[in-house]
Amino acid sequence: MSPSNDPNDPCRVTPVRLAETEEEKNDAIIKWIKSQLNHHPDYVLYLQSKTKLQTVPEVLNQYKIVSRMLGLLSGLMTPVDHDEAPSCEVKMVRSNLRSPCTH
Repeated sequence: MSPSNDPNDPCRVTPVRLAETEEEKNDAIIKWIKSQLNHHPDYVLYLQSKTKLQTVPEVLNQYKIVSRMLGLLSGLMTPVDHDEAPSCEVKMVRSNLRSPCTH
């Protein structure tokens, strides 16, 4: 049986475009990471802390919030149907999230 292309078939294969450059792939992974962060409960705390002038301890707290959220994403994989970066593992490298994906 060959893969279905019927849009109503829940098992259909959705072809994805692979990134042509490392920069495109990283941008696609960052886009996925941002969508994950936007749904994290601490994201509201982060946004609230950015609405006013901050003291140094408040800026450090913002850093801790974002660092904690990013740490939770490290080791996860982008979805198999994620355009430009399917099935790429998210890893923390030199304080930045990067992917060793070699598509």
